[in-house]
Parts: sequence; structure tokens; C-alpha cells
Amino acid sequence: MPKLLAFFPCDKVVIDQLQNNVSVSAIIEEVVAGIPEKLMPPPSGAVVPNNWTVFAMWHRDTSENTLPFEVIARFFSPNEKLLVQTSPPTRANFDDNTKTSQRVVLNLNGFPIGAPGICQIALMIKADGETDFSEVARFPVIVKHEVIAESDNPTASGD
Repeated sequence: MPKLLAFFPCDKVVIDQLQNNVSVSAIIEEVVAGIPEKLMPPPSGAVVPNNWTVFAMWHRDTSENTLPFEVIARFFSPNEKLLVQTSPPTRANFDDNTKTSQRVVLNLNGFPIGAPGICQIALMIKADGETDFSEVARFPVIVKHEVIAESDNPTASGD
């Protein structure tokens, strides 16, 4: 199996086509969701319309051929309820074992904000021939709710 070198959620990943280097924008450690007081508490499955990415970089030992593998990410609430899972799985193969590193970029639409507290993003891997995904790593993300009073909300109508 490949060795995980890096894994984190971020706003976006940019791959320089000339140098083939990766740049990431804003690693996500904490999300503060402003919620109007009349909508508190939000439903547990609430999401905000935000595109975000889970980035992972893998390394293979050059002395062995690594089987192709699939990667998914799962987003869990503080009480371990599965809120989001990337789908379909992203397939990787180190360019048929011609490279020693493999980048996996998982793009997601909508960030789960319904469950405040320390949420977890789990990175899962499954090699060809295996039936189940195995968890490789977790990344904690703090989700906070900030109540927006009606008087603080510029779009709220006072009429």
C-alpha cells in the first residue's frame, strides 16, 4: 500500500502545469457559520454553498509495484454521524508505477455546518481486489455557529 505524505481539507488546489507543483489555498481548520437566530438551531444535515477540496499526496516504495487504489473522504459530525462522502471513489495508480508520488484531489460542493463541534474528515483507501475501504487518517475541523440577531442582519426586513 502507498504511504500517505499529506492530507488536509482546503479551499482549492492549483497544479502548476509548467513546473507540476501543487499550491493550496486556505487549509480548513475551522468554519464559522453565521445563522439567523430564527433559524437556530439548523438541521443536522445543513450545508452552506461552498466549494472545497480534500487533498492527499501518496508515496510508493520504488522497490515494489503498488496496486491501483481508490480513495474517498468521509465527513463525520462530532458524534460520528456520517454527513458527507465523496462519490464516486477517485482511482489512482502512480501512472502505472512510473511515478513515486500520487496526488488525489477530491472536490466537494457544500460544506456541512449542521453539527457544531469538532468534526472529522476521514481519508479512506481501498486497493484493487479489496472489498472494503480502510481508514488511513483523520483531520479535525471545528464547526461553530454564530447567531446573527435580526438587527445585525442587513437583509432582514423590519417591516
